Amino acid sequence: FALVAPAFGQPAEEGAERTYRSFTLTTRITSAAAIDILHRELKDKEVFAGAGVALPHIAKKTTKAGLSGLEFCIGVPGTVGGAVYGNAGAFKQETKDVLASAHVLMPEVDFIASFKNQENCSIVSFIDCANQKWIIGKISNRASELNYRESIFKKRKSWIILAAEFNLKKETPEACTHRMHTILKDKTTNQP
Repeated sequence: FALVAPAFGQPAEEGAERTYRSFTLTTRITSAAAIDILHRELKDKEVFAGAGVALPHIAKKTTKAGLSGLEFCIGVPGTVGGAVYGNAGAFKQETKDVLASAHVLMPEVDFIASFKNQENCSIVSFIDCANQKWIIGKISNRASELNYRESIFKKRKSWIILAAEFNLKKETPEACTHRMHTILKDKTTNQP
């Protein structure tokens, strides 16, 4: 994602460095650089992807890297942000099965009220805009309240999902590719 502030090029007050009347946010990502494979452990891998990354793209990218868990995304239209928002799923797999956390733009008061004492939730950064404090919060899978096509994000329309982190399993690229092609073939055969 990219945060472009201020929208009109001037701080809200003379001398204010980080207080703005408005800001522009874009989650549309076209670069493969939007997916960052982080090597945290030898057996498991964590993938960070911007909200605007297309689901088929992340499926192909992680499969090629030999990371299993997002193969079901190959036939799902939409983006990473949409998948987190609605707990997208296919072929008996759902986003909640692999989501580690979501990075979300929200008013600071919402974070404090909803996640202050939640395990694995934290504030990543602060943004002052239009006399309101906003934060980018890292919200855990559990705190995201993911259920069948539901999430906490559907209940909070002012929150904006910026990115997601996924926990995936290391497998051979061939095994992941075979699984992804099987899913795609099944989808095109049974859901034309």
